[in-house]
Amino acid sequence: MNNLNFLVDHIGASQMAFSLLRKSQHFKNPTTIFCDRIRTPCLQPMVPVMQIIEAWGQNGISIATSVDMADRLLSFPCANKRFFYVWDMSWMDDNRKFINLSHIFRGIEIIARSEYHAKLIGNNFNVNVNHICDNFEIDNILKELG
Repeated sequence: MNNLNFLVDHIGASQMAFSLLRKSQHFKNPTTIFCDRIRTPCLQPMVPVMQIIEAWGQNGISIATSVDMADRLLSFPCANKRFFYVWDMSWMDDNRKFINLSHIFRGIEIIARSEYHAKLIGNNFNVNVNHICDNFEIDNILKELG
């Protein structure tokens, strides 16, 4: 069974962190959350939480939850499978950042949070979004992977 690694900015008070922490204790795969910034968690984590630097050598399925984490994930040598779970589209407001994102969307498998997000990503980056998953219902994607 593959390890499931989530790369997040933080697990402080946010809807994304709340959903991940709530769902992570129910995943069938061994799960670890890797954070870029340490903040007081919005819920008590029931899975290991580590600094992002520790993810560099982790094998298994790695899922980034932000543009910055996805960019880092592309350079991690041990990840067997790489995903970018596009939780929100706030990064599209920054034109300077938007222009430099095509390498991320072409180098990693995309999970969109909704059909609307999938269409936006497909139209803007000319990529296929193969997975749609609302609020970390990741088990459905893991079934597809085998």
